[in-house]
Amino acid sequence: MKESNVGEVYARVFTDYPIWSPNNASNAGWPDRFMLLENSRVVVTELKVFTMNKSNYFRANRFRPTQAAWFAKWQRAGGLCCLFFALQDNDEHLIGYSFMTQQHWRDWLSVPDNKYMLQDRQLFDSDHLPELRRAMVRWFDHRNVIPQVA
Repeated sequence: MKESNVGEVYARVFTDYPIWSPNNASNAGWPDRFMLLENSRVVVTELKVFTMNKSNYFRANRFRPTQAAWFAKWQRAGGLCCLFFALQDNDEHLIGYSFMTQQHWRDWLSVPDNKYMLQDRQLFDSDHLPELRRAMVRWFDHRNVIPQVA
């Protein structure tokens, strides 16, 4: 599976929100998508594909440290960040889609190195994308929007 496939799913899930795809290859870490919410807040989203290993965990190692730093800086200033990803097995068969957010801006910095257990993630298959959308919109609506300070 390619990140472009994840981008197509993301666009299908959020058809009623304006989504922008930046074309800025000169600045490392720029996110894949900017989505405008109804309250004029912007959610930055990185689209990734992760592979689960045989021990039922995965690493977000395709989320580069420069991207993690960009997310940390954005959230520190009060922005909303979301890592939207597809999880596949070693044979590249889709296991499901999910998203990741962080409570504190510093937590983004360790995302590329952390292990994530499969049983700790809520995964949605292609038939349950409306539920994925509801889960993400619920996060958007209830997110603490006060900027976090170091």
